[in-house]
Amino acid sequence: MGAAFLVGMDVLIPCVAQPGPVPGEQLVTVEIDGSAIEGFVRKENLHEANGQTFIRGKILRVEGDLVHVRLAGSFFTKAAGIASLSRSWAARHIQTGVHASA
Repeated sequence: MGAAFLVGMDVLIPCVAQPGPVPGEQLVTVEIDGSAIEGFVRKENLHEANGQTFIRGKILRVEGDLVHVRLAGSFFTKAAGIASLSRSWAARHIQTGVHASA
């Protein structure tokens, strides 16, 4: 049985973060289904657990095999920080059931 993804659900998505150009901001790369999303994220929108960094997000829509998530931050390649994730990728990578408000 697959994970239940509900509109409005707070999620955490794995990412790689490094220092950004201004204090309090990180340059973040999110690898999703073979594509990279990069942008700047305030440190308070990142979560660290078990040596892994996660970016906070919120599910906006669930359509067919896609889960549309708004990522917290300002991104170079995705308008408004909205990422469309395949359900299979989301089920393997995102964490739910945590306070992850975007």
